[in-house]
Amino acid sequence: MTKAPLTFILTVVLLYTAGANAQQSCEMLLNDKNYHSAQARGETEEQARILAADLLLNQLSTVVTSTTETRTVESNEGFQQIFTGETKSTSKLKLQGLKYITCESRRRDKNTTVVAYISREDLEKSAKAVSKQVDEYLQLIQSKEQLNINPIQDIYAAYLYTHTTPYPVKGMFKGKIRENVQIHLRNELTKHLANVQVQTRPAMQTLAGIEEQFAIPLSLQNAQTATLRYSIDCPGHSTQTIFKNNKAVLPLILRPSDVTEQMRCQLSYTPKQPAAELSDVAESLKLSKNVTVQADFSETLSVDFLVRTQNNYYLLTPDASPISVRTIEWSFADQTSTEQILRIEKNNAPREVTLTINGQPKFSITKTLQPGAEPADNDHADAEIHPKAVQLKKLSDYGALSSQLTDWKNKGTVAMGQKTDFQNPDNCWVALIDPETRHMKHLLTPGGEMREDIISNKTYNGFHHFKGLVAIWLEFY
Repeated sequence: MTKAPLTFILTVVLLYTAGANAQQSCEMLLNDKNYHSAQARGETEEQARILAADLLLNQLSTVVTSTTETRTVESNEGFQQIFTGETKSTSKLKLQGLKYITCESRRRDKNTTVVAYISREDLEKSAKAVSKQVDEYLQLIQSKEQLNINPIQDIYAAYLYTHTTPYPVKGMFKGKIRENVQIHLRNELTKHLANVQVQTRPAMQTLAGIEEQFAIPLSLQNAQTATLRYSIDCPGHSTQTIFKNNKAVLPLILRPSDVTEQMRCQLSYTPKQPAAELSDVAESLKLSKNVTVQADFSETLSVDFLVRTQNNYYLLTPDASPISVRTIEWSFADQTSTEQILRIEKNNAPREVTLTINGQPKFSITKTLQPGAEPADNDHADAEIHPKAVQLKKLSDYGALSSQLTDWKNKGTVAMGQKTDFQNPDNCWVALIDPETRHMKHLLTPGGEMREDIISNKTYNGFHHFKGLVAIWLEFY
């Protein structure tokens, strides 16, 4: 039998001894009360270190759950908000002195075991460093308050730092020594959020190629958008947006069945530019309140019906896009009908017919039938400026524009809606509204992709130039 070389035997013995010593050291660390430690296994040493550090952080972290008992209901012109300042978060610790030891490395199954550990002494040092940073912010907060400068950003930064240590941070706040200043900082942040109000303006339909897409203009009051980042999220309606300079436009895809839609949302805020070491903490510690927004479609939704003639009959067809139509009721003389298309004999036609959608008076319209009237043939292909377009050009404000269009619609001299509402949209004028300023920016002549803007006197090829604007398609009679 061939004997193994002495050097090989010594190498095996040394490797075995080193591995045994490493394993013994790991077990000692895991059982040593002077250290906080956690063990993990990964395919590589680097992966094992990451897993072990995460496990150690989780062991040291504390789940912080607080619910303030403040409950407020506010109403502002069709808008209502109800909130309880509730936050849930997990501490993100700063561990100065964190170390690792490799316990076992097996090449066969590519597994490496690592222990992440930190001494109680080093953890205390980290906690003191955090306390020092928090104290600096507390002094800055006090100085700003004396100068009547809003310190909300610094309060938030101090609050975030208190989550980077597992120990309560003691400090001077609002003229008193606080044993756990985090609680008082959070209360101030919650008070700020309680004072922030969201206001809505009537929804508008957007130029996005989707029939049911709306834009809801929002604005904030009592907010600090220069230093804080506010956002609103409405998960039930799959929409969210971020406020810029106290304003935002909330996109919404919906077929409303009523003039208002109640939306359950969350208003949140975080520091606008947190320190790099606090970015992860800031993301996990958003402060939020529940808000109920009532989207107002009163300036967008309208009911109409088209009157056509067929031999000796009038054919009345509802035009209620983009309303989600559930019920239809025609009423005339002493009769009612729920037919989709109402057929009335000309000789027995009533003077007036009323259409009601979804049983709601808000979705009702009455028209006078004029015997012998035929649909007008409106051809704008010559692109001449229609007298009504000249009038609209002078009305840049959306309120005045909407009032004029509603008046013409009631008189039966204009049809308005979205592109999909018209059989030949090339015959339509297009008014383009900025949803934030609520001013008409463009009024495009009839045509295909190539249209003239009678406001700017420019010619545009395609609607991609007008992203973010609200479109109203118009056909004049």
